[in-house]
Amino acid sequence: MNTRLLTAVSVGLVAMLLLLGGCAVPATTPGDGAAPAADDASASAAEREVITDTDTYAGAVIYADIEGLLGAIPQPADGTTLGFVAKAYENEFWRAVKDGVEA
Repeated sequence: MNTRLLTAVSVGLVAMLLLLGGCAVPATTPGDGAAPAADDASASAAEREVITDTDTYAGAVIYADIEGLLGAIPQPADGTTLGFVAKAYENEFWRAVKDGVEA
């Protein structure tokens, strides 16, 4: 009895692995003739800029420079109400944001 059950379970697992193996996405390399992704279709690999440091690349905007670039934030008119929508407060960060918004 135990041998039959073990054989049946083993055959079932092997069958599942074989069936799931057909669902895998084949790996491609940039030079194997695979079609480029939709967002990369307009630029070749040589034309795309590789950004390794998101703080200092050529088009980066430094947070401290935003007010100088865009100007000061204008004072809202009297009676202006700002809304804030948060999905959940389980995360400590979002609870801190909520506390700051309510302050």
